[in-house]
Amino acid sequence: VTFIGVLTACNHKNMLGVALRSFGIMTEKYGITPSIEHYGCVVDVLARSGQVIKALSFIRNMHIEPDGAIWGPLLNGCLMHGYFELGQTVGKYLIEFEPQHSGRYVLLANMYANMGKWEGVSEVRKMMKDRGVVIVSAWSFIEIDQTIHKFVADDKCCLNSGEIYEVLSDLGRKVEEFSG
Repeated sequence: VTFIGVLTACNHKNMLGVALRSFGIMTEKYGITPSIEHYGCVVDVLARSGQVIKALSFIRNMHIEPDGAIWGPLLNGCLMHGYFELGQTVGKYLIEFEPQHSGRYVLLANMYANMGKWEGVSEVRKMMKDRGVVIVSAWSFIEIDQTIHKFVADDKCCLNSGEIYEVLSDLGRKVEEFSG
């Protein structure tokens, strides 16, 4: 659990070198056999940092069978850094591997859109509709004056949306001050 926390923190701070060293220390010094979560963190930090081909090589050399938690971050990295051909292959595989995971369809459709392949976007959306895949919005919660408010990103229809976004903006500024 500790190394997953370290690898996740490295990912969020884009600390590729520290992540790779930590992964190495985990296995070599402490003899910890990596779990799918450890591998997923390393693939994610490699892919996010633009090392998409290294992430693919890392996946191919894993000692366990990769799953959606491994291929998903690679797909995201392909989209972020313009590896569209590889991304199409990974995206199509993920859709077959996890046919009810809406995020995989969204990433693949976004990839086609970035390539200007609107037929691909339409095909992915049709596939979602045919398979009954629904995009579920993730809810966020915030407590203001001892009342919990529930909302989705960019939701402006809530009566308290102005107050909610003001508090979130203040929190963002405080995080920036603290981290920076």
